[in-house]
Amino acid sequence: MLQALTGFFLYPHCSYNVATSQGVDTWLHERYDMAMPKQSKKVADNRDNVLRIRLKAAERQELDQAAQERSLDTSTWARMELIRLARGKK
Repeated sequence: MLQALTGFFLYPHCSYNVATSQGVDTWLHERYDMAMPKQSKKVADNRDNVLRIRLKAAERQELDQAAQERSLDTSTWARMELIRLARGKK
């Protein structure tokens, strides 16, 4: 048992350790989600209108990177930026 624990700390990049830790993490999240009550959004808060934009791969990478720098999903960041531009703010 001690060797197994020691191996985990000496070789944290090992694929077995990564898969095991991810499995536990997923298991814990599933249990947490089941226990927590779901909050329903108000109808006015639902975003059900979709805007599709065709992009080149390089353009998409630029958008993904800009969103990641702000710790946002690309769609969230893009929506915020488009609304800001539409309202005339700089």
